[in-house]
Amino acid sequence: MEFSRKEQLASTVTALDEHRKFADSIRKAHQNHSAQTSQLRGLYEEVDKLTKSKSVVPPSDLLVEVVNTQIADAKALIFRDAYLDRLKSFVPAGDNPSYPDILLSLRILQQASERFTSMLEVETDKHSTTGTELQTIAAALRVAEQDEIDFYTEDTNDEEPESSEMDENEDSASEEDDSDATDSDDAEDEEEDSEPAEEDVDSDENQTDEYDEYIRKSEVKAKVDGLISETWFKKYDDVLLFDFEKLDRIGIPLYESPRDGITFEPHQK
Repeated sequence: MEFSRKEQLASTVTALDEHRKFADSIRKAHQNHSAQTSQLRGLYEEVDKLTKSKSVVPPSDLLVEVVNTQIADAKALIFRDAYLDRLKSFVPAGDNPSYPDILLSLRILQQASERFTSMLEVETDKHSTTGTELQTIAAALRVAEQDEIDFYTEDTNDEEPESSEMDENEDSASEEDDSDATDSDDAEDEEEDSEPAEEDVDSDENQTDEYDEYIRKSEVKAKVDGLISETWFKKYDDVLLFDFEKLDRIGIPLYESPRDGITFEPHQK
């Protein structure tokens, strides 16, 4: 018996694989952002001191190079930020820029980093929520798959003893026919009396049970190593069961990276 929700289970497994790729990208984004924030904070403080002291010594080539690298790193992590896109690197030719100009550029980087922090938190929560939903759905479908297999396996096993009993009855009946004519006549009378009972048996056999999808929340929780999504369960007669109607209605949830602000596509080189 093939699992009736085989396609949904396969789609959920595929979605989980893609979801894990995004998880790696988000983790790298957090690491890069943390390192850039730390570097940017220290760099801004140093240039701010030099600006306030009105140093007569112009910015060095090394300082300009470090600032340009900071701008390039920020644009590699954050994209489609209008204000960051307008910020240009300093051209390493001729006189170096003034300290106020460098400080202004670093301040623009700080503000872009702050916007990115909020955006990254939102996307991390969104990614985590989708992952919890996918794990819950996958676990529920796997429990349903096993229950469905067990249901039809038990139904098949229940039919086998009936056929063997019928064979035994046929053998005993043939032995009685060979004994004597009187016993045969009695047997025929008994068979006539038993005909209504056989009709009842046949009518019972025609009434086959249908498999019902009742997957308890406790069964799903036992299959998940971590949190499960409460939104995928519905109460039926004071029991929380997985909501297959919702699954059929809205389909498998997917996480998609944002089009603006964050560069953690899973296949980014």
